[in-house]
Amino acid sequence: MTIVKKYGMLQPSENKRYMRYIQDIQPNKATADNEIMNSQPVREIFIIDPESRIRYMAFYPLSNGRNLDEIKRILQAIQKTDSEKVDTPVNWNPGDDVIIPTPLSYDDAKKRMEDKELKCSDWYICLKEDKS
Repeated sequence: MTIVKKYGMLQPSENKRYMRYIQDIQPNKATADNEIMNSQPVREIFIIDPESRIRYMAFYPLSNGRNLDEIKRILQAIQKTDSEKVDTPVNWNPGDDVIIPTPLSYDDAKKRMEDKELKCSDWYICLKEDKS
């Protein structure tokens, strides 16, 4: 493990446990029933912002359809977070409460807890009504 000690990274050939794990992985065996599944590509969806950053990606098996409502919801959530500097919770839909980003100082956290427009369960998690 000299490389791990020197550089702090894993060198697979120096880790016997990792090598045993890799050697035990068996490749998929194609059969008459699943041969098509093993040889077909997958569908993918990317949402790329104007600065050419990938903001969302999803991969679907060719045999399954995509959920266009979910893709629209994700796009709306990305637009909401960019325009209002808020976060969106799990299963968020337009009109649902949004999360105010965590404060960076004690004074900011104290002010948030006193703000009557926010629904704070603790100093680090506050929800705000989405007015859109």
